[in-house]
Amino acid sequence: MATRILRELVDDIDGLGIGQGEGRTLHFSFDGTDYTIDLRDENISRLRDALNPFINAARNAAPPKKNLTISDADLRMARRWARDHGFDVGARGRLPRQILEEYVAATR
Repeated sequence: MATRILRELVDDIDGLGIGQGEGRTLHFSFDGTDYTIDLRDENISRLRDALNPFINAARNAAPPKKNLTISDADLRMARRWARDHGFDVGARGRLPRQILEEYVAATR
């Protein structure tokens, strides 16, 4: 005897099955929390219609800046490079991100 197990993707709003090539899993974030939801095409349209006024009034968010890590030796070289290229930098303290980015772009 054989056993067949079928998996069915179901719309998270109305519980109806999502056929192959219909609907999809959507990923979105709201208020700092990431969500996924499986929807049929009809409910995707409903969600889009509901969100459109808010999306149209919103601004695109810039992706978060990655941390720029640099070793102590490279930091000394970056400080020297910055002085040689006309930047006013002190002997100690944090170098501005713009200077570090320009140093990395020029030397890598």
